[in-house]
Amino acid sequence: MTDFEFLEKISNTMPDGVIEYHRGFLFNDAFASVKGKSSDSAEMKRIRELRDVAFDMHERGLVHLLQERCGDYDYRYLAVVRPLPERQQKRSTI
Repeated sequence: MTDFEFLEKISNTMPDGVIEYHRGFLFNDAFASVKGKSSDSAEMKRIRELRDVAFDMHERGLVHLLQERCGDYDYRYLAVVRPLPERQQKRSTI
């Protein structure tokens, strides 16, 4: 999933809806040095951008971020969509 696809899913998901935005081990998946590679790939850059957007949406109060352990170095990274603040709900209906 790209950062834009994540934002689109947030805007189209009802409050309390859950979005899985990454599966794996986010830190390792995002950095080449952890994987023993000399240069970052486009996939790693995409994962870092997605991670940053997910955290930004959390900081803005639009999602709760959770992780669910599925196995060794295997996690589901989840965003639970929060209800919009009342002021934003009114503005979006105009």
